[in-house]
Amino acid sequence: LMRSLKTLQVVVPFVGMFFVAHLAHADLHRMQEEWATRRKLSTTTLFAIAAIGDSIDVLVHLVVVAGMTIFHVDHHLLHSIEHFGMYAAICATGSSILGEIVSTFMLSRETKRSSDEHAAKKTSKIDLASWAIVGTTVAYLCTQSLGLKPLLTLTDRKSWAWEITAFGFLLKVAQDNKDKVAGFYWAKALVATGIAAFGGGFLAPLLVARSPVPFMEETFAWMLVAAWYVTHNVPFVSDALTEIMNTSACSVMFKLFLNIFKTQQMVGSLELA
Repeated sequence: LMRSLKTLQVVVPFVGMFFVAHLAHADLHRMQEEWATRRKLSTTTLFAIAAIGDSIDVLVHLVVVAGMTIFHVDHHLLHSIEHFGMYAAICATGSSILGEIVSTFMLSRETKRSSDEHAAKKTSKIDLASWAIVGTTVAYLCTQSLGLKPLLTLTDRKSWAWEITAFGFLLKVAQDNKDKVAGFYWAKALVATGIAAFGGGFLAPLLVARSPVPFMEETFAWMLVAAWYVTHNVPFVSDALTEIMNTSACSVMFKLFLNIFKTQQMVGSLELA
């Protein structure tokens, strides 16, 4: 039994020496990887400290094994060396853990910064496209329309002011109802969008035995189909259009088109009554 215990006193630190050597090699590899991929001095230093600490612990294990088998080492000195190796191992473990925590935190922050920069670039492009659309539309209406009153009353048929206002209204309605009709069969989605646009324009004329507003102007039919199709079924364009119309500039412009057209619907209904 005593012989077995003495054997274990040698075997345990001998086996532990190889285990710690593996840790030292892993810390060295992690240090090299951190510097090669990210060039961060702080985390690289922490992994270097871990590698040095584990290397010292390997030497301590080697001295302990040698002191028990090859040459004599003073008992008190051996205990001091073992304590030194234990402190080195604790320092190595703490440095390795801290290095991983700091590395993960820095990577997360870099990823977030990169994501924010990408989002900012995307937002700036969308805002630029939004202002380009608004600027072009306003410039055209200011230079080609017959004036503010014909524009607000939808009586300007000389320029494209009427078509721009009507199509802008239908695009706005299609966007506002995009989520509501998502997943519908296409015919049902189209009809639901048309009802949202011309609901009052159907009922009020029918009550006084007149033709509904959409039937009085066939242009509304193809405009409605075009607005619904562009909003839902054009790859890349549909999602981009949604983002552009949600910007502040385009939102104001399309709300203006919506209010102009809705006002004329109500005025027309009152005139029929």
